[in-house]
Amino acid sequence: MKMLTWNTMPRGYARTKRAVRRASTLLMTLVYMIMFASLASSMVAFSQANMAVQDAENDADQALIAAESGMSFLMLQFKTVGMPAIKEGNINNITTPSVLWSGTSIESLTQPGTGNPSNNGIAVQLVSAFNSSQALGSSIVAPTGTADLNVPAIKVDSSNSKATYTLAVRWDTNGSNPRDIQVPIANTSPVQYTTYPGVIVLDCVSTGTSGNVTRSVSMQVWIQKTLKYAVYSNVAIQLGKNVRVIGDIASTYSGTGKGPPIQMFSDFHYLPNMSQMENDLANLRGLLNTYDTSYSNRITTSNSAAVTAAASAGLSDLNHDGYIDDMDVALKNLDANNNNQITSGEFTNPNTGKSYDSDLFTEIDAPEGPVVNGTLPNGSLPLWNGYGDNTINGLDGYAKVNGTIKMAIPFSSWTAAASGWTDWGDQTGGSAGANFRDDFEGPVINSDPTQAPVQFGVDFSSLQTLVPTNFDTSGIDSQIPSTTATKSGSNISNGTLTAAMANGGTATEHTPASATSGWQATYSRPVFQNMNFTNVRIPKGLNAKFVNCTFNGYTSVQMNTTIVSGGTVKSNGTITGGSTVSDPSSGMTYAQRMISGTFTADTTLTATNSVAFTQGNNLHFSGCSFNGPIAAAIPTAYTHFADSLEFDGVTSFNNTYDPTFTILAPQSNIEMGSFQDPGGSPSTLVGVVVAGNIDIRGSATVDGSLIVTGNGATNTTLGYFGSTDQGQAVPPPSQLPTEANGSYGHLFFKINPSRSMPNGISIPVVATPQYGTYQVQ
Repeated sequence: MKMLTWNTMPRGYARTKRAVRRASTLLMTLVYMIMFASLASSMVAFSQANMAVQDAENDADQALIAAESGMSFLMLQFKTVGMPAIKEGNINNITTPSVLWSGTSIESLTQPGTGNPSNNGIAVQLVSAFNSSQALGSSIVAPTGTADLNVPAIKVDSSNSKATYTLAVRWDTNGSNPRDIQVPIANTSPVQYTTYPGVIVLDCVSTGTSGNVTRSVSMQVWIQKTLKYAVYSNVAIQLGKNVRVIGDIASTYSGTGKGPPIQMFSDFHYLPNMSQMENDLANLRGLLNTYDTSYSNRITTSNSAAVTAAASAGLSDLNHDGYIDDMDVALKNLDANNNNQITSGEFTNPNTGKSYDSDLFTEIDAPEGPVVNGTLPNGSLPLWNGYGDNTINGLDGYAKVNGTIKMAIPFSSWTAAASGWTDWGDQTGGSAGANFRDDFEGPVINSDPTQAPVQFGVDFSSLQTLVPTNFDTSGIDSQIPSTTATKSGSNISNGTLTAAMANGGTATEHTPASATSGWQATYSRPVFQNMNFTNVRIPKGLNAKFVNCTFNGYTSVQMNTTIVSGGTVKSNGTITGGSTVSDPSSGMTYAQRMISGTFTADTTLTATNSVAFTQGNNLHFSGCSFNGPIAAAIPTAYTHFADSLEFDGVTSFNNTYDPTFTILAPQSNIEMGSFQDPGGSPSTLVGVVVAGNIDIRGSATVDGSLIVTGNGATNTTLGYFGSTDQGQAVPPPSQLPTEANGSYGHLFFKINPSRSMPNGISIPVVATPQYGTYQVQ
């Protein structure tokens, strides 16, 4: 067969071959075009899907941001709206607790409807705030009963029409409301619990929406009747040596004429043979002036310049807590083996074989006394791991104040007035009395990072404030029969005392009795000694002295409650005419008015010559034991010595009868502890301690809140300040009275939210966000 070559191939065949090749090329091109078109379509679809996913993610983010914004807005309303005030000491005591949620014109101790028109439930207050915020398109109506409060959609931003949030606040349905709640105490083994009584739980939910996506966050808010402060005073406060506070402190005093509003003295002053300690404290004060901008008396180690300056002064962060403060000074001078703790052996003076200051060691290591069978003497649990282990270390969490300090006075007012104030007592290392750090010593450590530890210029009008008119002690007095008490031998019970029941004759003494100078008046008193009292009323004008007596049940102290200026003094001490007064200056004038003769501090006051004697009650308790609380009537003005309670000698408080309060005397002057023997016998004052003014010396624990409501005294002195009633400084050991045996005593104040309050204190309930319950849903 003849082979065909290209040259011999028919011409048509060649054209056919080229056509096939062209068709193949076209086919391939079409295939590629289809593939690329499909790929392009897929890429478009993929891009569109990506954009949809991104939009969804953006919506989810915006919805969550909206939900969190809503929760922040809601918590702001809880913080700023007025909470309803009640007289019940515990929400559990209210007949219809839901009035605190939706009630109007709430009246304490009764059903709502006839009370203060502005004292409305939480939901009512919140609704008013929301309607006034202009954030809503239309007004909302407060719920009734325990129904939910629902807030319709609110735009996160007026320029953002997409993201919104709605709010719901619900009366908790997961348990009875109110109820007692147990919370585990951190770092306790086996686990121990703190019980918070009478808590209303509100469930708060904020739901954010953006596009088709919603996200929610939730958190609980607890409503309680509780006090916010461990120490609260309307006059200046002095915290002396060996005084420690766990909880917040508030001084509403806004003037400067009575000295610093809060004055603190380092606990590590005046240790025997510790001159280097004093030098180090002085050097620390100088460093604090330069580097401590928080006024907390601590130098942060994050400031390299401060650390370098401290090192030049021989100071460093020895306990590695990130700060240089008084505890580091103590470790430098007392921790002999440099193991970051101080044992009782290291705290022993080698020259005497005795503790440098046993009261100080106790105040830091075991301030509420020894633990017996797992509990403290007042029946509560130990405060921390390491409590009472005979060692001072980081477990004890020492600070002069573990909490915040709030003052009404601006810092500029402090510094402008300081040069005219009396010296504090420590003269080393600078201008005591003229420099802020000389009057304000000791670390202030606050566990809440959202609050500054020390705050000046605080507006207390928006916070919990207390004045004598917030209190009513008549309910306590009504627990005692109105008849004359029954006397059987050394036992007197269930009624009103009379002077004829006194078994110890009379005594003439100054008030305060143990002051070596500076007393305010002199009294002739009937004396009761070695007697047992149960549920008794001390009538106005008795002005008795009680020696080595025991008080059980309630003790009610009566006094004239209407203090007047002007008018005419009658022979029985009453005053006709005149005008009712409330200021302490007029109260002092009233106290010094005489039926006959002229008043002096040395004039012996009796029922025949003194208005204060017949109308008031100046009582002296010496070496007495109190197994129940004391309540006093409430005059319209603080009268200084006319209405006064003095507790000295080995006086002990062991109130097991009604632990909601130990002393409730909002317009009385109280002197507690000896001017001569500040060591004394330790006492625990449980619950609320309320006074018009109070000075506490010796050794005592306030397991609750100390409240000073008056404004007439110069200051509230907590700790030992010398042997006179006018003491303004902490004396060095060489100036302590012989009876003191070198002891300053020690005082410990601890806020205790687990304790109920007594009925009769009219203050708003407190709304506390529980950040540990915050959840994203």
